[in-house]
Amino acid sequence: MVPKLTLDGGLLRENVLLPAVRTLKAWEAEGRIEIFESDRAKEEPTTSKAAYGWPGARTVSSRAKVARKSEPGTVSFQGICSVLFPNRDAHRLSIAEVNDVAHLLRHHTQGRTIFVTTNAENFIVDGKRERLAALKIIVLTPEEAIVALEKSAPERATGKRG
Repeated sequence: MVPKLTLDGGLLRENVLLPAVRTLKAWEAEGRIEIFESDRAKEEPTTSKAAYGWPGARTVSSRAKVARKSEPGTVSFQGICSVLFPNRDAHRLSIAEVNDVAHLLRHHTQGRTIFVTTNAENFIVDGKRERLAALKIIVLTPEEAIVALEKSAPERATGKRG
């Protein structure tokens, strides 16, 4: 199975790519991994935003009109929001914060392997990485992703196929 990585916005569009990002791009060109940009859609199945607790999404059920908090450990907009921004109301996030939550939610719902980011403040520090891992969302820096992929399949590093 080819690992599917989501790269946080802009990592592939920097004027000078980080060495680890260049390595990931080379691996993608060789067919060893798939890369998706968090803010650039590739063929995306249509999914109801309401099904994932997206704020402002229309709901079909009249009972759903009352906003409810998600169950702890649930992968939903509110669930991810409570990890990334624990002291913030999901309805009062800035557009950048909404995008961070939405990118992780899309990453998860698309069944991708690793979310790659350099934004440690919003995704990694203060136990966020560990709480996201409990939701089965793996967040790594580009350098950490290289190490993890090399450990999981050493042929990625050498170019040899088993």
